[in-house]
This record gives sequence, structure tokens and C-alpha cells, in this order.
Amino acid sequence: MLAKKLRWFHLWGIGVGIVIGAAYFGWNYGLQQANLFTFMLATAIAGIFYLCSILCNLKLVLHYPKCGGQFEYAHQLTPQWFSSAVCVAGIIVFAVGSASLAAACGAFFHSLNPELNSKLIAVVTILAFAILNLTRVTISAAIQLIITIIALLLVIGFILLVIPYANFTLLISQLPAATAPHFRLTPLLFAIPFGIWLFSGVEFIAMGSEETTVAKNEIPIAYISAIVSLLIINILVVLFSAAALPLKQLAISDTPLISVLQYHYRHLPW
Repeated sequence: MLAKKLRWFHLWGIGVGIVIGAAYFGWNYGLQQANLFTFMLATAIAGIFYLCSILCNLKLVLHYPKCGGQFEYAHQLTPQWFSSAVCVAGIIVFAVGSASLAAACGAFFHSLNPELNSKLIAVVTILAFAILNLTRVTISAAIQLIITIIALLLVIGFILLVIPYANFTLLISQLPAATAPHFRLTPLLFAIPFGIWLFSGVEFIAMGSEETTVAKNEIPIAYISAIVSLLIINILVVLFSAAALPLKQLAISDTPLISVLQYHYRHLPW
């Protein structure tokens, strides 16, 4: 029996913390596949998909409050071959996702200071979080909550710095101004994975259900607050970025937030 120590804000920190990195990099590559309007539509579709997924998870987590989350649901409700496939897929997601986020973290700090070794930072990031997850759950969750709050504050700081330079005339003019001049289904389909990137991982809040004080009370609050937080942050980041930087430059940047700031704050050392 696992210790039931977690509250909804711990789970919120875990869920948002998994996803918040997507606001810093990656999403803008979707603008290479579709215009801004189509990309926002793809993001809305991804948001609806995750909302439906969360509603399903809320129903299941009350019946199967186990730390396996979706893997436990598959084990209980589907044939063994399918639940095994779900578990293998989950292992791949965690392995590839962790490595890609660590690599992106290394590239992000390298863009701030070219003297920093991006690969070394990526390895240190992986090891640091691996060690963190070996500690007591309350310590791990508390540290992840702090990291999530810091990441959110940095995003809010970015938005505040960009507000004076936000040109909404530019934003409106860029709505159709990318590779696809008219609405077509193909750009939308190619953009959806990048919309999913802005939410991918929030569903793993359910994996903390077995360590939550009162799962039926805490899990719904954690899920709803996490998805609302992500919706607000992601919409603001995309809109203010597009209002402050020409779309062609934004779409190819490895670090879109840094590129936006560098475009308007050239006199600063970053």
C-alpha cells in the first residue's frame, strides 16, 4: 500500500510540469505545416480531444485508483495482448519523451549561452529528475510543484515583456500568411500533432491517484485546474508570439520565446 500524501495541487504541479515545456519550444514547428488560423484550429481540436480524454480518465480513476493510470485501465478492461501493447507504448513515450525534453532543455540553455554544452545539460537533466523520482513522493511532488511554478512565472514574464511590442494588426495579417493560402484539410492534419504537443502528458495525473489523500475529491480538481492552466498559457504564448514576430521567423526557431525576445530586446545580453 502506497502512502496517501498527495493533494490536488501536487498533482496539478505534476500534470502541468510535464506539459509546460511545450510552451517553450516545439509548438511553433506547426506553423511550417499550416497558417496561423489552421494551427489554432488544430490546437483547439487537440484541446477538445484532451478534454474528452480527461473526462474518461476521471470516470476510470474513481473505479481503478492505481498508480498505473491508463495502463491499469487497459489491464482491467481489455484483453491481455492489448494491455501489453499499451504498456509497451507507454514505455516508449516515457523514454523518447524524456530524452527529447532533456535534449530540448540542453539546446535552450545553449541558446542562452553558447559556451554551455547542450548534450551535457541534457544528461544532467535526465539524471537529476531520475534521482528526484527516487526520493519520497512528497519531496518529489513538492520539488516538481516548485519547478512548475517557476516555469509558469517565466512564461508570464515573457508575456509581460512582449505586451509593449505586441502588434495585433500583424497578428491578424498573419492569420492566413503561411504555406497554405486557403483552408485545406492536409495542413490541418499535419498541424494537429503540434497542437497535441501543447497538452501531451497531462493525462498522467491519474498515475498519482493511488498516492492521493482522497482521489475522488482531489483528482477532478487537479485535472480541471491543469487543463484550464494549460489552455490559458498556450493560447497567450501562441498569440503574443505571433503578434510580436513575423511568422516565417517564428516557424523555424528552435527557441521561439527567446527569438521573440531577441527580436525586440537586442540590447540585452540574451
